[in-house]
Amino acid sequence: MDLVSGKIAQSEDEVWVQSSGLRFPANHYPFRGPPSVGHLVILGVRPENVHATLGDRKVSTTLGVDAWISNGENMGPDLIVFYEYHDTKLIGRFLKISEKPSSGEQIRVWMDCAGCSIFCQSTGQRL
Repeated sequence: MDLVSGKIAQSEDEVWVQSSGLRFPANHYPFRGPPSVGHLVILGVRPENVHATLGDRKVSTTLGVDAWISNGENMGPDLIVFYEYHDTKLIGRFLKISEKPSSGEQIRVWMDCAGCSIFCQSTGQRL
């Protein structure tokens, strides 16, 4: 699971995890209690929920991130991509991709937060 440090932020009708200037959508997330603004959290996104294209995913739960590719490994029809954004090292599993990105290349990856997990930074408990 990719782990991104951040904090809970919200407006009247929107909740998100704020991290390095990015707003990871969390309106859909089934919080166990009311989200607390400023609460330090870890957002967990599975590599299979990181995509090379937006495709038909919901814009309301997906965030485009400009990332630097550090490595890519072919795994049959899939490509495991190691990438970084703002000093955070992450992994994506791109399915049936036609062009393999090169090391050092900057690309946009799409993180689908629909199946994400959000944890308290201090306790590790799922929120």
